[in-house]
Amino acid sequence: MIINSPTELIFRDLFYRLDSFANGHDVFLKLEGMHITGSIKFKTAMGLIEDLERRGVASPGETTIIESSSGNLGMALSLVCAAKGYRFICVTDANAARSNVKGMKLYGAEVIVVNKPDPVDGLLGARLKTIEQLLEKEPNSIWLNQYANVAAKNVHAEQTAGEIIEEFEKVDWIFVGSGTTGTITGVAERLREVFPGVKVVAVEPEGSVTFGGKSKKRKIPGIGTSVRPPLADYIDPDEVIAISEARTVESCREFVRDYHLLIGGSTGAILEAVRTKKSEFSPGETIVAISPDMGEKYLDTIYEPSWVAANIDNILPNLDDADVSWIASTGQQRQISKGEVLISAGEPVEALYILLEGELSVMLGEDNVVAALVAGDIVGEMSLIEKQPPMVSVVCAQDARILDISHSELRRRLESDTDFAARFYEAFAAFLSYRLRSTMARFRYEDSDYGEQDFLETQDKLEKDLQAPQHFTGNRMNQLLARLEGGS
Repeated sequence: MIINSPTELIFRDLFYRLDSFANGHDVFLKLEGMHITGSIKFKTAMGLIEDLERRGVASPGETTIIESSSGNLGMALSLVCAAKGYRFICVTDANAARSNVKGMKLYGAEVIVVNKPDPVDGLLGARLKTIEQLLEKEPNSIWLNQYANVAAKNVHAEQTAGEIIEEFEKVDWIFVGSGTTGTITGVAERLREVFPGVKVVAVEPEGSVTFGGKSKKRKIPGIGTSVRPPLADYIDPDEVIAISEARTVESCREFVRDYHLLIGGSTGAILEAVRTKKSEFSPGETIVAISPDMGEKYLDTIYEPSWVAANIDNILPNLDDADVSWIASTGQQRQISKGEVLISAGEPVEALYILLEGELSVMLGEDNVVAALVAGDIVGEMSLIEKQPPMVSVVCAQDARILDISHSELRRRLESDTDFAARFYEAFAAFLSYRLRSTMARFRYEDSDYGEQDFLETQDKLEKDLQAPQHFTGNRMNQLLARLEGGS
């Protein structure tokens, strides 16, 4: 195969047969991460630019292309615009993979990273407001608007759906992740024309609002929205399945172990959704799932235990709004300055801290930043689960405002309000289960004094604790809080 441009590197007919993946049923995973720039968004990028050119509204060397992207579309547009001769500005946010941001810049894109969420519409809303400002000051600029541009839908109706139709005589189930909804709207539209009985399942992360979900902070990019995209009006899925980010991470890791392929977070959520429907599959049915990208770009995030511990497993998202309101009214707000140490490695922590504004860095040693925390993140919780003071420090990276809640106040509420205690214990148990697994993995691979037998014994004890939820979420929690209140 001889090519004349990297834009020709699209691989359309790659389907990975997952033998007996769902209750004995094979699943066909359409691999879209093998295209140049590594995701299905390369098709979207080509479709959006070629649509402008067909309509005569964009000219290389004259038009500036502007778009909002958490990474994959930004990467794809960076290459397409470079190859075609357009200036490109990408507006992204702190959730974007660092490798994507670096890749965009290497292709010649100008990248604006938004760190402060909009109070109502989150990081996506803040990105869209930034685009409005750019359009006012940049002459000859065009916002592609993947959230509403029907060209983003049409390219997947023609290409992605067409490739599935070419491969299979019939399709009974199609599982597609929902972000900007360009892929699912286009694929569903075309497949329903050819296979009228196909069941279209939209997969979202918990906290996405696209199909009526309740908004909450999310960390895994490329799937879900904090603002419903207009393209979603073109799709009425047969079912919407919301997957937690913690379960998404576990699904990705399980897939690498069992099927030997690194996948992205959205694919992990999609495959978990497939498994939730396994009891409904019938013999002989064709089940197809679309994998938007691969996992190499997420090695520092969803495949990194320290990042997962700091960013995914959190208590607050699992509590009711009333609980969070109580925490907000009970805690004390204060300002901290850049460079100020909030938590010191080796010293006791006596409160939970919620970051309201600014940025904090989680430090292992003096120079190793293992996580960046933004508004909405909670810190200080490691002292609730480890027998010794924290191994990491938390330092203010940008002037910040925090809310701190003392463990003594928290304990008084737990003792006086059994309903609150039940909700808190359940939320904290979910947090502990993954955090402790991550901690054990870190000790196993990074601490030479922590032997294999030590790891296995600790893991076995943890497994037994998790199989006895009443003991684990009740008595164990009280013991942890009592220890913290005493400062030991």
